[in-house]
Amino acid sequence: MKRLAFFGGSFNPPHKAHVMILAEIVQRFQFDQVVVAPASCPPHKQDEHQASFAHRLAMTELAFLGLPNVQVSDIEARRVGPSYSVETLKHLKRDYPDHALYMITGGDAYAQFCTWHHWQELLDTACLIIARRPGYALRGNQDLEAVAAKSRCGMILITVPQVPVSSTEIRQQIADGRLSDAALPETVADYIAKQGLYRLGD
Repeated sequence: MKRLAFFGGSFNPPHKAHVMILAEIVQRFQFDQVVVAPASCPPHKQDEHQASFAHRLAMTELAFLGLPNVQVSDIEARRVGPSYSVETLKHLKRDYPDHALYMITGGDAYAQFCTWHHWQELLDTACLIIARRPGYALRGNQDLEAVAAKSRCGMILITVPQVPVSSTEIRQQIADGRLSDAALPETVADYIAKQGLYRLGD
C-alpha cells in the first residue's frame, strides 16, 4: 500500500527545525507523498500574532521547496472554522483511499495531544509520528500511549536532530531587530524582510 504523510502547523513562520524534521522523516520513511499544510485557524494558537494565511502559505512553499514528494497545500483554508487535524486527515483519506496515512508532529505536541479535537479518532485515521529532539525526554502521557496501543493506526516516537528554535522566539527576535540567520531558511528570511512581517505595530 502507498503511504501519505501529513505535516500541519501554523508555520508562523516556518523555520529550520520544521525543515529538518520533515527532511529527516522523509528520508527515513520514504513516503510516496507528503502533504504540508499551514493551518488557516490554528485551534491552540488563536491568541498569538498571526501573519495572514496567504503569507504563511507562501513562506511554507519557500521553506519546503526541493524536498522529494512534498506538496504544500491550502487544504485547511478550504474549511470554515478551526483547523482540526482530524478533519484534514479524513479529507485526505477520502482523496487518497489507497494510501496508508501518517501524521507528523513535534515533541511539544506529545504532552497536550489529548486536548486535540477528536484525538482518539485521529489515531484510528492515521499513524502518529512524534519527532523529539536528541536528549529531550517527553513528559509521560499515559492516556495517549494507552489509546495509541489499541488504536487502528498507532504511534511512532522517533529522535530527529533539530535546531533549538521556535516560531514564537523568531517573531520576537524580528520585532526586536535581532533575528539570527541560523533560525530561518534564507528564502523565508528574505520574504519576511520584503513583506515587513512581524514588526512591532503590525
